[in-house]
Amino acid sequence: MRNNESLHKVWQFALLGLVYILFYHSFSMFSYKGFNSDHAIHMLMAEDFNFAVDWYFWGQNRLGSFVPFLGSFLVKLGFNGFSAIVFLQYALLTLSFFILYRLTNNKWLFFPLLILTFFPHSEFKNQVLSGHPYLAQIFFCNFLLLLLVRNKIKSKWGAFLFPFVCFLAIWSSEISIASILAFIIIFPKNLLQILNRKNLLFTLLGLGLGLVFLLFAKNNSVINQNFDSRFASLSDILTGLDKLVNLILDTALFQSNKFPHSILFYLIVTLVAFLIAQRKRLRFSKLSLFFLVSSVLSFGLIILSNWWTFAEYPLRYFIPSFLNLALFVVFLLAGSAQLKSIFQYTPSYLLSISIALSGLYLTFNFALDVPNRATQQEMKEICGKGNLGIIGSYWNTYCIQASCENVKVLPYRPYARRYSRNKELVFEQDSLMVIQNGLFDTLSDTLEIPRTGFTIKKVSENEKAGRLVYAFYKPINPN
Repeated sequence: MRNNESLHKVWQFALLGLVYILFYHSFSMFSYKGFNSDHAIHMLMAEDFNFAVDWYFWGQNRLGSFVPFLGSFLVKLGFNGFSAIVFLQYALLTLSFFILYRLTNNKWLFFPLLILTFFPHSEFKNQVLSGHPYLAQIFFCNFLLLLLVRNKIKSKWGAFLFPFVCFLAIWSSEISIASILAFIIIFPKNLLQILNRKNLLFTLLGLGLGLVFLLFAKNNSVINQNFDSRFASLSDILTGLDKLVNLILDTALFQSNKFPHSILFYLIVTLVAFLIAQRKRLRFSKLSLFFLVSSVLSFGLIILSNWWTFAEYPLRYFIPSFLNLALFVVFLLAGSAQLKSIFQYTPSYLLSISIALSGLYLTFNFALDVPNRATQQEMKEICGKGNLGIIGSYWNTYCIQASCENVKVLPYRPYARRYSRNKELVFEQDSLMVIQNGLFDTLSDTLEIPRTGFTIKKVSENEKAGRLVYAFYKPINPN
């Protein structure tokens, strides 16, 4: 028996190592071909974290800065911002996975849970990337679930941590409210334990500190007028639903350019039919019901939110809903002992593999280039040109700064500037480069840089790095 257990642990660690290697070549920020300025912001925040004002993504009052906050300590230990964020990618995903696995310790769930955590569907790739809330949000919600399922909440520290981490989850993403509501619906008796006389003081302390922190973070964030309204109008909601229906139809009819999406669609249809056929043998545990309710509630919140409307209905906002729905299937089947063993686990393996192949197909078969945005190769070429100041579009500045140790940048348009401190440094470098792509039809002989007081003069002919067109300038005395 001990030999079998030892062999199984060896197999698990070997599988984890293989996943780490495959993740490095697909979704780690070192290798991800779609790396852009949104991802880079977390790296730059880690290198210059201001504990007074940087509790949200630069230039926003949402998307809590848990990842760059942790990264700032790694930077103090000698990491650069890029390597600190990659380390945290691995660390948070690994912790999120092991928390899920600890919920049951069912050895047959090691594989599907590991794959679902590290390799997302191609439309939901931001689940594992920096610059988005999901690394932190998923970790916090999994941790809260562990406290409830393992009944750690009845201890004093559990009573303190649960409400405090709830606020951290909301700080990371306000869609976490869906999971918190699901906790209340599915685990009411467990939650009542934090209100008993022995734990009440610790519960109130967790509530108080969490609320104070969230208010502090909000009050010191940038006010974004685009999100003054929390909820979308009825017409916007109907437009979004119409887009979703059309996307599903295109996928079903193989009219998208991503063949694995259609295969996964029909696998899910088959899985739904199987669940309906086997409904009398299914056993809905609290764990599986939590993931189902959380999925439905997060879907509803996104549909109703103004965020989704303003961002023009991106699918990535449904990452928590999709992941929780997949986890619902995994835990539902695993907990249904009346099913034959092959039916308890085989569908979960097929589902997780199909989802992973969808994302891996994207990263290995598509260039992921976006017109007028720098590729990683172009960034490397620019990094080799010495100590630079760079002025360009949002998409051609922060990503280059995060990739180079000798570059300072400033987006040309003021609304694209995620932070304003030290912006004069861009004019103090050895050379000043202006990148044309995404900004100008041509590079003028002189440019006035808005809200800086600087005018700059062209001192070179246009040059190219891949598709990027640029020229060198020098500052004229500030106005």
